[in-house]
Formats: sequence, C-alpha cells, structure tokens
Amino acid sequence: MRRIQEEDEEEKNKYEYPQHSDGEQISTPITRLPELFLFLSTLLLVLAIWNWVRVEYHGMPDVSESLFRFTKEMILGDLDTGLKIYVFDREQKSTKDTCSNDDLLLTSEIIDAYRQDGVVAMRNVISQDVLETLVAAGDKLVRTNNDQRMRGNTQFHSVRVGAIFMEGEVGEAFRNVALEGYVPKIAAKLNQIEVEEHECVDDKNRSEDVFNLRLLRDVFLAKDNGEYVCGWHVDDYGFWPADTEYSGVNAWITLDDISVDMGGGFAVSPGSHNADWNEDAFHATGATPTFPKEGFQNVSDFFENRVGEGTCNLKRSAPHINEILEANKRIYDLKKGDIIFMTRWLWHRTIPFHKSLMKSNLIFKRYSIRYSQGKATVPKGYGTELSVLWDSANAGECLNDVHGGPWYPQVFPNTLKQEQESLMELSRKHMKDAQLILRERRKEMKPYLAKLGKKI
Repeated sequence: MRRIQEEDEEEKNKYEYPQHSDGEQISTPITRLPELFLFLSTLLLVLAIWNWVRVEYHGMPDVSESLFRFTKEMILGDLDTGLKIYVFDREQKSTKDTCSNDDLLLTSEIIDAYRQDGVVAMRNVISQDVLETLVAAGDKLVRTNNDQRMRGNTQFHSVRVGAIFMEGEVGEAFRNVALEGYVPKIAAKLNQIEVEEHECVDDKNRSEDVFNLRLLRDVFLAKDNGEYVCGWHVDDYGFWPADTEYSGVNAWITLDDISVDMGGGFAVSPGSHNADWNEDAFHATGATPTFPKEGFQNVSDFFENRVGEGTCNLKRSAPHINEILEANKRIYDLKKGDIIFMTRWLWHRTIPFHKSLMKSNLIFKRYSIRYSQGKATVPKGYGTELSVLWDSANAGECLNDVHGGPWYPQVFPNTLKQEQESLMELSRKHMKDAQLILRERRKEMKPYLAKLGKKI
C-alpha cells in the first residue's frame, strides 16, 4: 500500500538549511538555491504525473477477466482528515471459481477501517465500459423526469426505486452493477458473509447453513438545486425493509463528479453506528429500532404512536446529537464511479448545493444499493413493502423464503439462474398488482402526512 505523504516542516528544513552535527543551522550559499529549486520542482512534477497516471488510467484488463488486489490507496484533501479513497489494482488475473469469495482480497487496513468507521470509499471498482452504460441509463431517467420534477418538500429531482426491475437497456445497466461484478462481492466481504461450503448454491442445492447475500433495495436518485435535504438519519423501512436485528451494507455509487466545494453530495459520520447515544437518537427520530416487534397495526397506529419527530428531523429533536454528528462528519471528494460502502446503522445525510450554485441547473446522480443477509426477515405490521402488500404472509419471512418471485434476488455467493429469469415476470405481474395496492395505501396516509407537515 503506497501513500503520498506531505513532508513535514522539519524535513524541509533539512533540505533548505544544512546543519552542523550539533543541530545548529548554517547558511546555504546563494549560488546553490537555483539548483535546489530546480531539483524540488522536478521531483514534484514527477510525483504529480505519476499520481495522475495511477488514478486516471483506464487501459487495464476488463473487470470480468481480472482480480482486484487492494494494494494502494489515494488520500484526498488534508492528510489529517482521514479521507481515504482506496484505489484498485486490476493487473492480476483471477483463475479462482466465481462462486468463491477467496479471490477478492481486501487488505487488513480496509477491513479494519470498515469495522472501526462503518464506512470506506473505493475507486475503480466498476469497469469503465460498465460505468458509462450505467451513467447513460441514469441520464435517461433524468430526461424522463424533467417534466415531472418532484416538487414540494422533496430533496431529489427524481427517484426510481427498484431500478433492477426496469425493462430494456436501462434496467440491464442497473442489474449489471447491482447483481453481478464486484460491488455485491465487496458488500459480502464487508458484511463478513462467508461461504461455508465450496460448492455453488443453485436452485436445487441450497442449505440453510450457507450464508448468502441478497439485494434488499436499490434506488436511483438525482439531486438538483432544491434547498430541502434530509438531516442526519439512519434508513427507515422504506429504504431498508429488513428487521432491525440484521445489519447490512449500502453501496452508494456516484454517477457524477461531486466535489466538496460544490455540495450536492453525501455526508457520513464515521463510527456513529457504535455511538453510546444511538438509542437516544433513535427515539428522537422514531427510527425503526423503536418500532413494536409485531409492527404497527394500521395507519392511525403508525402515525399516532410512533415516537420521535420524524426520520429527517434530528436537528430539531436532538440538537446536541446533531452537533456531535456535524463535528464528526466526513464528506468525500468524489469522482464518477466512486463508491461509498457503509453499514446500515451509520448516520448520514444529504448535502445541499453550495449557495452560489442554487440557481444552476446542475443535477448530480447517484445509485444506492442495500444488501442484507438472506436470513434477515421482512418487517411485520403496517407499511408499504411491495412483497407484503402482494401477500401479507411474506411479513416476518426470511428473505430467502419470501414467495411470489425474486423480490430480493440473491447476489452472493452467486446469482440464481431461476431468479434472474423471473425478474421481469415479477415486474410485469405481481409487482404491478402490489403497486396498485400501494397507491391506495398512500392515499390512506396522505392526511396524516399533511398533518405532520404542518407540525414541522
């Protein structure tokens, strides 16, 4: 692992001011200063060129033929901030069985950073051709929504939940990233899900003893200059429909360059998933760990008996905790294709555009994929989960056992052929039936939401 480090002032003085053996500085002849300046300038130029080639060069083997070895990292910004984006080396080929997770080597530093902080950022995980296709799919969704901009108290230009279930090239672009390749493999590794048997899991051979990972929820989002953003929060069941007993990994993929100076990105609070104030924060926002074990029974029960002041309102309901999160926030300088992998219970928030850009037409796209263990269970009680709206018997079931189709397709240790072939059938049939029920449920919730909005 190579790291570019700034020379400290003491080292600079050693070059610029020769010293006696007792440490006292002696003067440097003026005639040698031009030579020293030329040497340092040349050295800095060589380092800058080397770093640019290291990070930007894409003429490497395709991801489908390669093994990612995490052998180097790039540090962005102030060296004291810890803003590390790990960069992949794709030069070594993989000959291992695709069902094995042993061919994906994360360094101990990456694993330790994730265990401590609950978040790591990575670059070059997605090959350039796959990334370009994904960006093009996102651009198409944005163009489709240009005349349907979500107005009011919303923070996004457009939102598409379940992008993997879309037809045609657009859906295929999202499926290629969310279900295949190294994004789900890294998520599995970070979630410490290991295959206990060496054989692949298929439709005829699945054991309860085999740990597997499933796609729980995927969402395409496009942020525009709208001023409203959701404050510090952990995802509720709308974005993370699994019982609170189980954790998981969120892969947040940026589809545009998003610099810290411009805003419009994403802030995380490293280590907040293990903070001793979590229970207080959960109650302040009414987070899912405060829900009854059997869930809320109906719409009035949900809105009248849920504690806290709402998912996005921690700043008002617990300002002292909000200050802690703000003081500890981390904002990455992101390039198109960078991925923030974070644990389910890490506190995070959206960043608004910088004030100077509020009147611009900028739109920053991102694609978020939530992964969870197959043994995680679908929440019980009143809600908006499509698999449960289609059949209430799916509430409380393990993701592995939910019936009616691949609502939560397996991604690790491998995808299942039958599930892959059934995705579009599910989208055309059962999912459409469930969406009709969802519309009625949203109508039922509308007056309660309006009442809540007046309080806010």
